[in-house]
Amino acid sequence: KRKPIAHVIGRQGFWTLDLIASPAALIPRADSETVVEAALELFPERQARLRVLDLGTGSGCLLLAVLAERVHASGIGVDSSFEAAVLWGVMYVTGFAALGQDPPQTGDDRAKRKGTMEIIP
Repeated sequence: KRKPIAHVIGRQGFWTLDLIASPAALIPRADSETVVEAALELFPERQARLRVLDLGTGSGCLLLAVLAERVHASGIGVDSSFEAAVLWGVMYVTGFAALGQDPPQTGDDRAKRKGTMEIIP
């Protein structure tokens, strides 16, 4: 049975990040980095205080890349897949909790959040 190399080694580079690769979510693709570039161009100030909502976050690669570049940003990653949310949560706990981002959300948890989001990739 053939497997993507990212699933074999369990890692995939995206933006400046080394992410966990799992069958629970699509493997981050290099061409998706254009979404990150566009979001960062909209908010060029590294100290910008903004909120990011990533619907269908999967691996969380888009959200995590933006949060890594905007030190005062916060974000919510929402996915209907429990397995994808667990994957996102593991990456959050291992690398991004110290940055103060919101924990991953699943299912109806997204309805509990209110407020304005500046970026929705």
